[in-house]
Amino acid sequence: MSTETKAAAGRTLGEIAAASPAAIETFDRLGLDYCCDGDRTLGDAAERAGLNVELVTDRVDRISNGSGATPSIESSLETPALIEHIVCEYHDPHREDLPLLIELARKVETVHQFDADTPHGLSEALQQLQSRLIADMAEEEGNLFPAIRDGDRTAARDIIGRLQARRRHYPESIHTIETIANGFDLPPGACQSWQRLYFGTARFVDELRYHVHLEHNVLFRRVITDQQD
Repeated sequence: MSTETKAAAGRTLGEIAAASPAAIETFDRLGLDYCCDGDRTLGDAAERAGLNVELVTDRVDRISNGSGATPSIESSLETPALIEHIVCEYHDPHREDLPLLIELARKVETVHQFDADTPHGLSEALQQLQSRLIADMAEEEGNLFPAIRDGDRTAARDIIGRLQARRRHYPESIHTIETIANGFDLPPGACQSWQRLYFGTARFVDELRYHVHLEHNVLFRRVITDQQD
């Protein structure tokens, strides 16, 4: 492995994702968790996933240094604006979307209860994730974001530590949802409700991953490293 490849393999998934949004699509295809597991190095993550470290590193490095190397717009926002963006673009939509998806999942599970392809257990899995997510968002809005705005870095770091520990369960919850829904691959002749359920849930999962990425790899990192805006 060359010196350049070793250096690239030593970068964290979160660092790469924040610097190059184009790399996120590659992480998703390879099954590398850049949001909740963003502190893991690329080399370690690839090895744990049973992937060829050198090939993965070379692929991601080429993407990161190519047209996708420009940081996301969100990464360049000042902290107050980034917090507002997270609440408006992710917290509020999650609160609105999840109850509708849970209701839709229950409908599909009931109406198609004898269909072999029916995603039985999806409504329960979504509801469990909703409970965790709602509690975390409430703690952020009620405690973390005010502490960041007030410059209370000690309190903010304590809250961030608790949130990061709790969010270790998110990848497992997302994996359960994707498995139950067969990767959101619709069966032949799926009704409109089933289509809406899978399209909506797939979109929610993508948004949740990016939401957590913005917090863990951009906002939280600023607080932990004492970066001021």
